[in-house]
Amino acid sequence: MSGEDYVNSLYRPPQFPEGAPCSRWWALPDLVLVGGSIVSKDDGVHLARDFGIDVVVSVESERSDGDRWKGNSTYSPFQDIGASPPPEIFRSILSFSRQCLRDIPRAKFYVHCQQGGSRSPAVAILLMRGLFGLGACEALSCIRAHKPGYGDHEFHKAYLASVDEALR
Repeated sequence: MSGEDYVNSLYRPPQFPEGAPCSRWWALPDLVLVGGSIVSKDDGVHLARDFGIDVVVSVESERSDGDRWKGNSTYSPFQDIGASPPPEIFRSILSFSRQCLRDIPRAKFYVHCQQGGSRSPAVAILLMRGLFGLGACEALSCIRAHKPGYGDHEFHKAYLASVDEALR
């Protein structure tokens, strides 16, 4: 489901000195938006105003959202190195997110890492399964339908193993 393409000015690899191309996309329509860094305070306002985001879940280890998001959020960083993160990180995210849903029924979540390629889709799968009751295959299918190429590298296997463990 479409969201938007933008330039992640906080991530500037040599081939993109002004910032890397990035996308935001709905993994679960009107409930879970996935993407890369919140790049500025105005970008945070844009997410709330234009997408209706109520809650931010950041797993970006490169930086916290600092003053770019004012509102419900959790910062649960882990590095994008393909190692299985501790399931406690995912349990903590799930506990926080459940509380947010109790406080804000039908809350809309923005889940992000630096570029929205591997860590945040795994966390979106966690939320789809743990909050919204989707099965493992159904959640993965939602991601693959909206994030072509997801799972082409090996990192997602380690991340999804931690998701499975957290949900047990």
